[in-house]
Amino acid sequence: MSQTKSRVLSYDILRILAACSVVLLHCAAQFWYTDPVTEWNWKVDNAYDAVSRIGVPLFVMISGALLLGAKEAPSAKKLFTGRILRMAIIYVFWNAVYGLYSCSLWGFSSLSLKEAVKYMVNGSYHLWYLPMLCGLYALTPILHELVHKLEKKTLEYYFLLFLLFQILRTTAAALFVESAFWQTQFGQLEIPMICSYISYYLLGFYLAEYGLSERWLHRLVWGILPAALLNILGSCFLSLRLGNARAELFDSFSLGTAWLTIAIFCLVTQRFSGRMTQSRLIAELSQDTFGVYLMHILVIHLVSHLGIHSQMIPNVLGIPLLALISFSVSLCAAALLRRLPRIGKYLC
Repeated sequence: MSQTKSRVLSYDILRILAACSVVLLHCAAQFWYTDPVTEWNWKVDNAYDAVSRIGVPLFVMISGALLLGAKEAPSAKKLFTGRILRMAIIYVFWNAVYGLYSCSLWGFSSLSLKEAVKYMVNGSYHLWYLPMLCGLYALTPILHELVHKLEKKTLEYYFLLFLLFQILRTTAAALFVESAFWQTQFGQLEIPMICSYISYYLLGFYLAEYGLSERWLHRLVWGILPAALLNILGSCFLSLRLGNARAELFDSFSLGTAWLTIAIFCLVTQRFSGRMTQSRLIAELSQDTFGVYLMHILVIHLVSHLGIHSQMIPNVLGIPLLALISFSVSLCAAALLRRLPRIGKYLC
């Protein structure tokens, strides 16, 4: 029980939901790029894909709520010798693992040393999250001091800019994706400080610190179904119009995905407000979610060689089944690696 008393239940639940979402996303995407957009299989792939884009924004919001919400800002030295160093080691290690796996697919004997090293440096596409997170960690001492000095209305003004210049801009740009003229115009409206994951990081702090009224929470919850339909039908419409799979309308910064992410974050944090994690199972699952994120792509690839994939049965069932298998295997592997003496925390 002592290990769970200091853990916040809402954040543990959100981590588990975010990890499930990321795994479901990549299982749905297994044939999303290759299935013809006119076929039913693609539409099912797309539906799962469109509603499971909340994982990374949720992870970022949780980090913002915890680090920016702390009473004292972590020092730059502590961050660089602690969190950032750990992330850097994990990033290098898992890039090498995925690179070696890629090399094995091509055959080591057919690759030069330079090509093999290139594979090991490039690693896997989903590991982009780690350098981005390190950037947020590096900014944390500055952001912590900033948000604790700013008035609530000033923060709300910032989020209004985030809504206008990122969420709505991204959504509008997706509707004109084939027009170079409009892409140029929308590109000129980008404000780097606002149009990035730093806004989700700050939003996690704001919503954890101030919360929302019951009226606004109800509005967010009632908007979950329309937001999901916006992602599903909007991306389907865009893909059919252009003749190939398009993800712009359920991007992390699209209106539908932002709404789903914020609604789930607020619903869980406010419904479990002030409650600490008493369940050892939930605490352990939450701590293993980072390992699940790191390993699930490898697991999806490995089980596919055994004939286990999202279309082994009708994909409306095959996608969640593959997600369950991939999550479970990754979870077991993460639980074992995390518990290795001394090196476990540098592996996952």
